[in-house]
Amino acid sequence: MSSKARRIRNAPGELRVLLSRCDQPGPDGVQVSPGLLPYVDMVLGKNPDIFKLIKILNEQFFGGGVRGYTYVRSNRRKDCFSYTNFTTKIVYLQEFLFSAGLCRSVLVRKLLHEMIHAFLDTSGADRNENSEHGPIFKKEVTRINRLLGCDLMDDSDVSWDRLRVLNLDKLFICNKCGKKVFRVLSRPPGPDDFYPWYESHRERCGGAFILRLNGVV
Repeated sequence: MSSKARRIRNAPGELRVLLSRCDQPGPDGVQVSPGLLPYVDMVLGKNPDIFKLIKILNEQFFGGGVRGYTYVRSNRRKDCFSYTNFTTKIVYLQEFLFSAGLCRSVLVRKLLHEMIHAFLDTSGADRNENSEHGPIFKKEVTRINRLLGCDLMDDSDVSWDRLRVLNLDKLFICNKCGKKVFRVLSRPPGPDDFYPWYESHRERCGGAFILRLNGVV
């Protein structure tokens, strides 16, 4: 029996994740890009070594250019999958990303997403444009998408049924720039939420956040 077969047989808690690692829709309709599969393989299990993955992603996609940032698993916020704090140079990965019920391709995509932010910040990019997913951010996303043959911003691999248990099933998308915000609340982001990016987004984009529940307006 191969080592891979033994791993599958001995890891029943990861069965749902493993079934989602094919190029056809899995039990939840999840479809994972083949370009992501080698990295998904690295973060299976209850306590994956994300630092090994971070090192590989940094070398392969950023030439080792992501420097000075710390990565932590966190339960501090429930309104996003992950986020980067430029001031403290910390990348936060929400604890639910490590759940066996959520396909690990989500973790890989979100990690790459935040590493793009960190890479641009390390490179001296404008922080407002970076945090707002402006042209410099989108250019990096396009570059990595071409290398992986996938779309880092595509959330079709998210099991919304799983997130509904955590009440994180309210997805708002700006109708102008496409910015995504995940919330536990059913009202759109506003000035009273104290989002550091809100005023800048309102001035530079001016779009409205529309609620999409399980991908349906």
